[in-house]
This record gives sequence, C-alpha cells and structure tokens, in this order.
Amino acid sequence: TVGYVQVADSECNTPCTANPEEMCGGTWRNSIYQTGISPYRTLSVAKSGSGSGTVTSSPAGIDCGSTCTAGFVAGTGVTLTATAEAGSTFGGWLDACTGAGSCIVRMDGAKSVTATFNACTYSISPSSASLGASGGEGRVTVAAPSGCTWAAASNASWITVAGGSSGSGNGNVSYSFSQNASTSPRTGTMIIAGQTFTVTQTGIACTYSISPANASFDSSGGTGSVNVTSPNGCSWTVASNPSWITITAGNSGTGNG
Repeated sequence: TVGYVQVADSECNTPCTANPEEMCGGTWRNSIYQTGISPYRTLSVAKSGSGSGTVTSSPAGIDCGSTCTAGFVAGTGVTLTATAEAGSTFGGWLDACTGAGSCIVRMDGAKSVTATFNACTYSISPSSASLGASGGEGRVTVAAPSGCTWAAASNASWITVAGGSSGSGNGNVSYSFSQNASTSPRTGTMIIAGQTFTVTQTGIACTYSISPANASFDSSGGTGSVNVTSPNGCSWTVASNPSWITITAGNSGTGNG
C-alpha cells in the first residue's frame, strides 16, 4: 500500500486469536497473507445451431460475438441475454441454463452456457396453382419457425395479395385474380416468404353466335348481312354451301364482325 513499507517478519509476532499458530501482526503492524485463491470464477459461452446471434452479460464481460469467456467475482449472479441476427431465431439454452427464457448463472464455480441459434427456413403449400379464365380467389399456407418473419407480394398486375401480406411463423396468404379476357393463357408469380408461387390461368373459350340466323328473299335475289359475335382473339371463317349464294365481304375475321 502506498505510504507503507514491508517490515521484517519478526516484527509481526502477535499470535492470532482464532489460530495462535499463525501471527497476526504486532504493534502498529498487520500481517498480510496471499492465499493463491482467485476471487473470480470463469464463465464460458458457446454458440450452436445453424443460425447466428450474440450473447451479452450483465454485469458486463461477455459479448459473444467476440468475447465469449470472462471472469466474475465469486457468488455473482450473471444474467445472459441472447439476441438473434436477421434470418435467425434463438432456440434456447444448454448446460448451466436450460429452456428459452432468461438465463441467470450463479458464479459459485466455473460455469459454461451454450446458446442455440437456428436459421429461419420457409416453405409454402401449394407452390403453384392452375386457374380457370374467370376471376376468383386462392390461398397459400406458409410454414416457418416461430419468430421468423416473412412477406408476400405479387409480381403480376392481375394477381392481388388480399390478406396475409406479412407474418411471423406459420401463416396463410390469400390472393385474388381477375378474369382473363384473352383466349391465350397467362402466367404470373408471387413471392411468398422468399419462395416463388406460380399461377397459370387459362384463356377464355371461343364461343360464336350469329344474328340473324336466317333470311328470306324473293325470286329476284338481293343482298344481306350477318353479324358474328365472338370473344377477342377467336377467329372464324364463312363459307357458302349452294352456288347461288355468294359471299361478297367478310369471309373471315377475329372477334366480333
């Protein structure tokens, strides 16, 4: 100690009250003994699992991360906190702590604790849908560990996310799709929890009607016209069976004509 100097052992010649075989100083003298026993106990933290995260302590000392071993005064209660990084979840404690709740380690000896971090994994069901030409709705189920967040978005203007645009853990996404007014099929995609959901929609069927369906003329002959009603993209042709009827215009077309 600053201001004091070491004196000869012979000056510390007063027997200790509790143990007379040891000397406890003398007149204005104190005996100082070195026991060789450290007042600190070592706490070691390890991490396991497919994910990533950090473990910190209170009192400070552990920041694992980088510092996964530290000494704490014997008898101290050390609280460990696990924080998962993005794309991971905390799975629980092993060794000196168990479960997934708070971890308080009593430092009555050297202790070790393992924190498990799991990577977030996602799956969707179904992964695709084949739809008719008329509009409608559908649903996709998301499977994910608790605490793993996800989002859903449409890449096609004719597909709309109607519900469940985001979630955490297991969940559902509902969507709606508009009518396909074309005879050609179309394909669109949604990204749900990082997975691609493919939607294929058929085109409308070609149907035809004519108006009028018949005509009457006198013996002198004449002209007439017939209107064709058909969806866009549906092609048609006209042919005459008897030689005395001649097609003068519109012998083929697409859609209405």
